Amino acid sequence: MHDLPPPPVSAPASPGSVPTPNSSVVPAGTVQWTVLCHLSGLLAFNMAFGNLIGPLVIWLTQRGEFPEVDRHGKEVINFHLSWLAYYFISIPLCLFLIGVPLVLALYVSGIALSCIGAYKASEGELFRYPLTIRFLK
Repeated sequence: MHDLPPPPVSAPASPGSVPTPNSSVVPAGTVQWTVLCHLSGLLAFNMAFGNLIGPLVIWLTQRGEFPEVDRHGKEVINFHLSWLAYYFISIPLCLFLIGVPLVLALYVSGIALSCIGAYKASEGELFRYPLTIRFLK
């Protein structure tokens, strides 16, 4: 049989920190807050501007304590602001029937992209939402 070399030994993480695949160590709570930021837009997705309330609250309250929440929060808020703009453009187009598939596509893609963003955040990555207007830099 072949002997495999032992896995590399890394320095122990400090208490209250969590290792992630793409970074060595992040403060405890960062991953949870970034995932929650992405998923909180789904809480009131059917309510007018409801998709902005959750991410905005998380971003405003946690961005000072966790720098990653600042990056993810801006991305999520930009995404939901863009999607709201696309909804407002699509609704009048429903009179011409082209708006109906657009609204359905926006609804489904909004849910799917939020879930993908949450998954990427759980992996320690920043998910850049497609077709997003960068209101916040």
